[in-house]
Amino acid sequence: MKTMDVGAVFISAFVLGLSGAVMPGPLLTVTLERVLKTNWKASIWTTTGHAILELTLVIGLAFGLGTLLMLPQVTGIIGLLGGLLLLWMAKGMIIGAYQDKLGFQTNTSVDTTGDTSPYLSLRAGMLATVSNPYWFLWWATIGTTSFILWTGQQTANLAAFYIGHVLADYGWLILVSLALQAGKKIMRPITYRILVGVLGLFLVVLAIYFIHSGINFLLGSLTIA
Repeated sequence: MKTMDVGAVFISAFVLGLSGAVMPGPLLTVTLERVLKTNWKASIWTTTGHAILELTLVIGLAFGLGTLLMLPQVTGIIGLLGGLLLLWMAKGMIIGAYQDKLGFQTNTSVDTTGDTSPYLSLRAGMLATVSNPYWFLWWATIGTTSFILWTGQQTANLAAFYIGHVLADYGWLILVSLALQAGKKIMRPITYRILVGVLGLFLVVLAIYFIHSGINFLLGSLTIA
């Protein structure tokens, strides 16, 4: 079977990546929280944390990792651990909003030390990524299928696939963050606290959903066995 050329792989991966990026999830949620706490540049760091893990996963797919990720036991464990991790992240956001310990920053030029450190945004992006079992499941199914059919394991196509995919993430998250940054200039502290609290509650809902899904995957694997 003839594989796609480099340009076609890049465009296809970008569109496919964008279809996943626009869906609300942990990465978007923590990105918005970090942007509110610092500035729009936090989206670059959260996305970079996400992109680093995606690079690792793409390399793994080249060596057959997709088969392992499709095992219901693996997906179930990821769902349980991811849900617990999201609950931990949500707790910090909700308590911080309630106790007014978020350090609301309206000066968009400030992004230097402490809670505004780029490292914290990078870490938040990585934690949000690994906490999502459906990120693993997407790569084990849709991601692996398109990866194999489009790239043919050719180095140039592999690079085009990865670059096109992560650029979709960068483009969408930076665009949303710039829009939030514009609204942040007129945002009152109480509005900020409420918004962060709502984002925290959204993570709680996702966590419960992930834990429930993880349990179902594990129970399903026992039934099959």
